Amino acid sequence: MIGALLDTLGLRSPAQVRHAADLRTGRAVVFGTVRAAAPMPSPVHGKPCVAFYYRASFRRASRIKGFAQALLRDALVYADDLVLTVDDVEIALTPRQNVAFGRDDHKALRAQKIDGFKASEKRVPQGGQVAVHGTLRRRGDRWSMVFEQLDHQGSAKGRR
Repeated sequence: MIGALLDTLGLRSPAQVRHAADLRTGRAVVFGTVRAAAPMPSPVHGKPCVAFYYRASFRRASRIKGFAQALLRDALVYADDLVLTVDDVEIALTPRQNVAFGRDDHKALRAQKIDGFKASEKRVPQGGQVAVHGTLRRRGDRWSMVFEQLDHQGSAKGRR
């Protein structure tokens, strides 16, 4: 009870969970492998992934530099039915927020022929090693987690 209150007030740092035996209800950062029932294509390169961060910018006039890149669109998107595996235990993941954005949206932005348009993406691949920040719950023998943040722990290769 007091632990839940401390978690709610943000006065206690979340537990760092690397093994299934350490799973407990409450706030946690859980390390494991993430998968989706149906990976989605990334918007720029069309590569399959379970999550991506998309950022598009354009060139605009600047009094100081002549031109500067300005943000046009950014989106953090997660595939449906995410599952985090820690040892042999599966945790159903639900993002606190998910944006509707995809390959067609990127193509529509690119088709506008905006001066100095640039787009980049960072992907989390199927089976990627991640750290997930959120709140763990247990119902019977099933675990679930509503999360705010998912960090890819793999190398930078394949994320750009």
